[in-house]
Amino acid sequence: MNVVPEQDLELLEEYLDGALPPGEAERLRGRIGREPELAAALEELEADRASRAAVWSALEPDEAEVQRFAKRVTTAARRTEVWGHVRRYARFGSAAAACLLLGYFVGWAEQGRGPGGPGRPGGTSVNQVSGGNAGSSGARSSGRYHVPVGYDESGRPITQDFDTFEEAKRFADEVRWLQELRQDYPLILREQL
Repeated sequence: MNVVPEQDLELLEEYLDGALPPGEAERLRGRIGREPELAAALEELEADRASRAAVWSALEPDEAEVQRFAKRVTTAARRTEVWGHVRRYARFGSAAAACLLLGYFVGWAEQGRGPGGPGRPGGTSVNQVSGGNAGSSGARSSGRYHVPVGYDESGRPITQDFDTFEEAKRFADEVRWLQELRQDYPLILREQL
């Protein structure tokens, strides 16, 4: 740039911005016509402004880019909202599962209390296999293995007797499975039985 005083450069900038009062702008135009250095400085300032404007306009997105960006922002916002709902329901589901698991373990722990199970008089718990002559070997007579299946009116266990441990265990497992099924689906089993 030509050697122009700083004060004149500020006047030229204000002139290009349109910030000079009309009388002062008229005087500056007169000086620009008489002083070639001032005219050259004005041309350089105009060229600098034009190149900056070109750079800024090149950086501005077109309408299609603006629409794509807006769509990405909207999609991201919706995705965040959906995941917020999923997390909220997952917390509820986790809490419900924890309560069910806790209830299951409390029930499981209560099932084994006392000699006859919870609320039952003495004897073995329902669906536990007990042997009659545990010390002897080989096949024994009927009644060696006893599987309780319920209780009579006086509270004594009702048992089913088996010759082999495998038969007794299979029967006890089936009875246990039916009792669990009956707890899960009480109406269906009542109708069929």
